[in-house]
Amino acid sequence: MREQGVNLRAMTAWNLLGSYDWDSLCTQMSSHYEPGAFDTRSGRLRPTAVSAMLQSFAADANFQHPALPFHGWWNKSNRLIFDLSTPEDQLGTQCHSAMTRTSCEIRLSESEATDDRRPVLIAGGSGTLGQAFAKICEQRNLPCCVLDRQELDITNPQSIEVLADSIEIQEGRQEGETIGIEKGEAIGIEKGQAIGRIQLLQELLGASISKEESLRLESLEQLSSTLEDLQAKLRERNA
Repeated sequence: MREQGVNLRAMTAWNLLGSYDWDSLCTQMSSHYEPGAFDTRSGRLRPTAVSAMLQSFAADANFQHPALPFHGWWNKSNRLIFDLSTPEDQLGTQCHSAMTRTSCEIRLSESEATDDRRPVLIAGGSGTLGQAFAKICEQRNLPCCVLDRQELDITNPQSIEVLADSIEIQEGRQEGETIGIEKGEAIGIEKGQAIGRIQLLQELLGASISKEESLRLESLEQLSSTLEDLQAKLRERNA
């Protein structure tokens, strides 16, 4: 922002200790408290996820959280309580009520193994409490995996272990793919550097310069061996 000419002196966190009655935009005095960077309800300052984010920003570091890839509730159409096209005298009775659970019906499937989504696992999804949590996830635009008692019996340790193993396998596959990509990129950089040195030494020795396309077909070990041979020839010539 400063590069764009903004006279920015400092930044601070709004609502650091939470707020009261902002759910009604302060039009009602119901003492409804919502935490900010800290939650003060216990009488002690309890840091929230916002606090961790602010500390990360202050340290000029990247902040990661499973909910960040998704749009917040303020980007959803049902954030509006009243239909703005409704006449003013009917606003009290015209509320948006159409909400579906389809966005929460996310299963841990093979097709999603490479997805970055990390859904909230809700056990007992067919019960009242499970349905309530699914509704909360929907309202907050958080993906969730809703499992009923047939899919996950929380009283059966073996059922829980099977599900945990399935999740670990998927996470392991994702981690392996990430490591493989990073390793491949690192090898690509090393090969590129080796190819550049080989062509430079060939030019210094007056030898024919190998084409980059043919050199890239060789393994890193083969390139390293060729580079060592050329370095030895150059030392012999300069001896």
